[in-house]
Amino acid sequence: MARIVTCGFEAGLISYEPDFYSGAGVSTSSPRTGTYNYRSGSGNYVAWWCNRAASQLAEFYGGFGYKNDQTVWGSSTYLLLFRCNSLGTIEAAWRLLASQELVVYRGTTEIVRSAPLPYFQQDQWVYFEFWWKQADSGGRWVVKVNGETVIDFTGDTKSEDVTTRPVEAWYIQAIQNNCNVDDVVLNDESGASNNSWPGQVRLQAVVPNGAGDVTQLTPTAGANWECVDEIPPTGTDYVYSSTVDQYDLYAMGNPVPIGAATIKNVVLQTRAALDAGSGSIANIIKSGTVESQGSDEALTEAWRPIRTVWPTNPDGGGAWTWATIDALQAGLKVR
Repeated sequence: MARIVTCGFEAGLISYEPDFYSGAGVSTSSPRTGTYNYRSGSGNYVAWWCNRAASQLAEFYGGFGYKNDQTVWGSSTYLLLFRCNSLGTIEAAWRLLASQELVVYRGTTEIVRSAPLPYFQQDQWVYFEFWWKQADSGGRWVVKVNGETVIDFTGDTKSEDVTTRPVEAWYIQAIQNNCNVDDVVLNDESGASNNSWPGQVRLQAVVPNGAGDVTQLTPTAGANWECVDEIPPTGTDYVYSSTVDQYDLYAMGNPVPIGAATIKNVVLQTRAALDAGSGSIANIIKSGTVESQGSDEALTEAWRPIRTVWPTNPDGGGAWTWATIDALQAGLKVR
């Protein structure tokens, strides 16, 4: 599975990117990167599925940007949680105290805490990374803030019998009024890439800005690419087809290079629905002369996001560069 979650809230719709949420919504106020971030009030949360099968132990690496505009950080509220049993039971969590100590938990039992930390200032973004490995012995709870390790625990991290309590979802939760979340990622340990620390992630979104090499779908009005370039998406203009294997490719806007940053992934996110019957679509990109197609995704009559991750360039299998991304085309295919 490898990359499970990539979310910068750049679609501009709170209902579009997290799997479920409570309160507040996306905002253009002070994003860490891009145009949007999640703006939350006390106790509100954003959450994503990370389902483990019964009897399957969990191991995850993740990261997220977090900013608080209060003068005091920390409270009795958990900041991050892994939940089990239909989202009810807490299997693992961490909490930031008003003393600026970070505390990690097995279930709701404290297992280790940091010294007071210097990072948490009003209106200042920090980037949390974490590694949680669920086990009776040899489990891991490691937390980094802005790249520096502040918690490093090895031992018992499994609260109960995993057969009856498989991990189902993870939450990022407000610890004070008026906090912001941005640049959220979650990896598991599987696969050849995106299976370890994500680094201090910065997500940039680009949208179609012209026709690509293939134009086969039908627009509701105007040019095909102009029907799929708006943020937030409206659902009032779109492209469509009932012919299997018809597809569009679009020229894409260019991201802003960030110094010596390593490009870890290209994530194509589209939004699709059926008007009736059954059907699927697949995301597709073209790099150089090579087209690469994602897996078929079944659709319903409700709009839903389709996400495909390319950690390497399909044209040769090497790392992405700013130049290859500038030339990238992206689209979707009827399946």
